[in-house]
Amino acid sequence: MATGERKVWIDVIKCIAIYLVIWGHTVQMPSDRPYLDNPLYIFIYSFHMPLFMMISGFFSEKCLIKPVKEVIISKSLQLVVPCGILGIAIYFMKIWLGSDHNTIIQEIYYCFWFLKSLFCCIILFVAGCRMFKNRIIGLALMIVVSQLTRFVPHLLFLNLSNMFPCYVAGYILYKNREAFYRYSKAFLIVSLIVFTALSFRTDKTILFPDVWTSSYSDLFLNSLIKIITGLCGSISLVSIIYLLFKDSRPAGGIVSCLSDVGKNTLAIYILQSFILEIVMFRYIGFSGIPLYLVNYLITPFLSLIVLIICQVVNAAFVKLKLDFLFDYNKLRLIRYA
Repeated sequence: MATGERKVWIDVIKCIAIYLVIWGHTVQMPSDRPYLDNPLYIFIYSFHMPLFMMISGFFSEKCLIKPVKEVIISKSLQLVVPCGILGIAIYFMKIWLGSDHNTIIQEIYYCFWFLKSLFCCIILFVAGCRMFKNRIIGLALMIVVSQLTRFVPHLLFLNLSNMFPCYVAGYILYKNREAFYRYSKAFLIVSLIVFTALSFRTDKTILFPDVWTSSYSDLFLNSLIKIITGLCGSISLVSIIYLLFKDSRPAGGIVSCLSDVGKNTLAIYILQSFILEIVMFRYIGFSGIPLYLVNYLITPFLSLIVLIICQVVNAAFVKLKLDFLFDYNKLRLIRYA
């Protein structure tokens, strides 16, 4: 693959990752069973967001090339500003549908948590690399800082204690990418064994611990299991997709379709919040339906439908030149064009 050429296998991973996000949200739709007790939900949530964060970290080197001010402005326009504006839209949409809602400030603050978490990870990453001559020491200290955020009530929802180590892992993977390409089968075997073993240990108490009642030793152990599980699950999937698609080119067919979806994950993540989490959650539920049908027939099919709808809606936004709503950096490009 030529230097600078977009890697199809990366886009395929992003496509699968956003599908897992939608599937994980679909499993949470109203039911007579708590979704936290659903083994499929626990499985998906054990690694799908760490996967996204690791992919983001894989491209973090660009943040070290640009001036700090430019990084902050660019990432704010891409990740933070849409949360504020679309958070207002979410508030009024919930009122219009008669759905339960928070105050407008709470909706703005807590919506699209992953985008805010990614922004914080980028800031921590740049700070760790720029403030210390030794990047290893700097990033290690920032990881410690990320662990402390679990004790700050209004930062807990960002899940930085789990997300930032995964972001750093993505950066490490990028710096050692040639070794990964060469030994990808070994990475797959080892990570899959560890992930499988830890999956039997992972439950809702691991993924969503009560930081106020748990002991420090339990929090540390659970956090370690959570991070390792997420990383090993992510590396397993990355290794599989790399081995299957490393030589692929976007020349039509299913690979091209997967790649196209993978290029639009930011827009799809935002759109599914409106289409799935607000509208469909209001009108669709799974009460009385056997769990095996919900998990392995209804929700995967429904998730695919939502993914296709989001892709089509995003294409319409692009055609109407409204795609800046998902990344306000595009307004800067228009301004300086």
